[in-house]
Amino acid sequence: MKEVRELAEGLEFGDPWPEFAEVQEEVESLLQEQEVDKARLVLEECLERDDCGRSCDQNLWLYHRLGDAYERTDRIDEAMDAYDRAHEMEPRDGAVARKLSHLLMKNERYEEGLTVAREVLLNHKSQMRTEEIGAMYRRMGELQEALEQYEDAKVSFEKALVKTPDDKEALKGLLRVVAEVGEAQDVVEARLKLIRSLDDAKERSRALVELGNDW
Repeated sequence: MKEVRELAEGLEFGDPWPEFAEVQEEVESLLQEQEVDKARLVLEECLERDDCGRSCDQNLWLYHRLGDAYERTDRIDEAMDAYDRAHEMEPRDGAVARKLSHLLMKNERYEEGLTVAREVLLNHKSQMRTEEIGAMYRRMGELQEALEQYEDAKVSFEKALVKTPDDKEALKGLLRVVAEVGEAQDVVEARLKLIRSLDDAKERSRALVELGNDW
C-alpha cells in the first residue's frame, strides 16, 4: 500500500480544472470587457470536457455564451449551432430562443425561425415586456411574409402594432402584405397609419401628396 501511495504522489496530473463558477465569472468578465476571443477560447476549452460532467443549467449557460461569442465575432453558423444546442436543452429559455430566431431569419431559414418565434410567445409571453412582445410579433410577420403567408403576416403585424403602435417597421410590413392580399381601401388605411406615425410635418405632407397621386 505504501508503494502505491508513493507512486500516485509521483504522478503529474497537470493543473486542476477550475470550479465551474470560476469559469462563469471569468467568461462574463471577459465578455463585459469586450475580450470576446479570450472568452470564446475559455468556453471552447470547457467544451472539450463531456457535457455529462456538468448540470443542465451549466450546459445551457455554456452554449448560450458560446453562441454570444460566435455571433459577436461574425461566426454566424457556429453561433446558430450553439444557440440551437442551448434551445434543445431548454426550449423555454426566452433569451436563447429570441437570439436563435433572429439569426435564423437573417440566414433565410424562415420555417425554423417561425417555429422558434412561436415558441417564444407560447412559453414566455406573460413574462415579456410589451415592447418585446411587439417586436416578436413583428418578427413573426417578417418570417411569414418571407414565406408568402401574407394573411398570417398581416395578423402578426397588426398584433405588433397593438402592442407597439409607434413601430414603423411593423407599419411598413403591414403595408407590404396588405398590398399583396388586401383591397385598395386596406392599402390606403395602412399607408395613412404609416403617414401619421411620421414625426416630421413636411414628411407627412409629402407622403400625403404621394398617396393622393397614387390613388
